[in-house]
Amino acid sequence: MRRNFYELATAGPAPIASEALKHIAAFYAIEKEIRGRSAEERRLVRQQKSRPLADAFDVWLRGKLALISQKIKLAEATRCALSR
Repeated sequence: MRRNFYELATAGPAPIASEALKHIAAFYAIEKEIRGRSAEERRLVRQQKSRPLADAFDVWLRGKLALISQKIKLAEATRCALSR
C-alpha cells in the first residue's frame, strides 16, 4: 500500500500521495513503539492508537477518492489502500 503512494509522491508534486504517506507514517511509528512487546500488549495498543488512525485514514481516503478521476494511478492506489 505504501509503495503505491511513495511512487506517486516521488515522481513529482503529489500532495494527496504525500499526505497519505504522513498517515501511513503514523502507523509505522506505533509499530516501532510496540516492537518487542507481547502479542496481547501489541493488540491493546493497536486497538487504542491504531484503530482511531485507521478509521480517520479511511474517511480521508474515501473523501479524496470522491474528488479525483477514477482513471488515474492515485485512484488506483487509494482503492488499494481502502481494500486493506
